[in-house]
Amino acid sequence: MAHNPAGYYGVNSFIMKKKGFTDNQIEDAAKAYRHIYQTQTSVFNALKRIEADIDDNEIRRNILNFIRDNNLRIVGIKVKTQD
Repeated sequence: MAHNPAGYYGVNSFIMKKKGFTDNQIEDAAKAYRHIYQTQTSVFNALKRIEADIDDNEIRRNILNFIRDNNLRIVGIKVKTQD
């Protein structure tokens, strides 16, 4: 997130690499957040797209669990539970 008002500008791959994430993990995180912020669909449907598009792994599970544990609330988009 960056700027005011806050908006999505991508994952910070530089910091992720410094913290030991692999290129594949970084790409999976970036792909997941693109589904959320750039597909212009509900969070509910974005999560379904993430499940279909990204292989099950720790990165995907952490992102999905974080959003679900927060009742589909995430910064920068209006929440709809279904289309």
